[in-house]
Amino acid sequence: MTDLIFANGRLFDGLSYHHEHAVGVRGHIIHAVGPLDRVREEMSAGGGKVEELDVEGGLVMPAFHDAHIHPMIGGLEMRSALLTDCGSAEACLDSIAGAVAEQEGDGWFRAGGWSLEHFDQWTGPTAEALDRVVPHRPAFLPSNDHHNAWVNTRALEMAGIDRETPDPPDGWIERDRNGNPTGTLREAAALWYIGWSTPPARRSARRCETPRHISTRGGSWAGRTPWSAGTPRSTTPPRRTSTWWTPGS
Repeated sequence: MTDLIFANGRLFDGLSYHHEHAVGVRGHIIHAVGPLDRVREEMSAGGGKVEELDVEGGLVMPAFHDAHIHPMIGGLEMRSALLTDCGSAEACLDSIAGAVAEQEGDGWFRAGGWSLEHFDQWTGPTAEALDRVVPHRPAFLPSNDHHNAWVNTRALEMAGIDRETPDPPDGWIERDRNGNPTGTLREAAALWYIGWSTPPARRSARRCETPRHISTRGGSWAGRTPWSAGTPRSTTPPRRTSTWWTPGS
């Protein structure tokens, strides 16, 4: 397989642009990144055939790039009990019960990664079921697609969510026939009412885990889904501009 050098492009490494840098690829591996002369030297040291491609000012990003990621919730889940391996609703509840036993205290219990397919997809999981294993402290559990959140009765009470609470923009609260919330918050409702209850400093600390996690796995760039105007936001997110997240090492 011919080694390749991508030259004369605008190279973005996750932190800044470099107009005179190049990328050398050997096989399926990014072998060299840096000034063109140095990349040529490193690539020629292998003794194989090297082809140089002029990208004519095009954008070159030498890493993995994710255009739809949830860094805030992902960072939070990295420090929470994960339910991604649970194959049923009962398995989720068993895992939650075990995690609650290990996490002493009366503060917010957080976990995540449950799958909607293990519950009624129209109504979602219920606070009544979650109350069986987390009865006395508020619990907030985002789903694996981050479009739903499962909460218990204590969480609904602390967030002030009842039958009179309106649905927020871009989201809704699942309710019973009498209008009472049942324990599943959809889309923006999860963050609007509960997800932003974490103190800003702690939330920022959790978010800082995400860029480190991405960069150690070869990522230099990740995009964040934008929220509608008026959605609460952290005041000091690391390396974020508008709706885009740029992780660094």
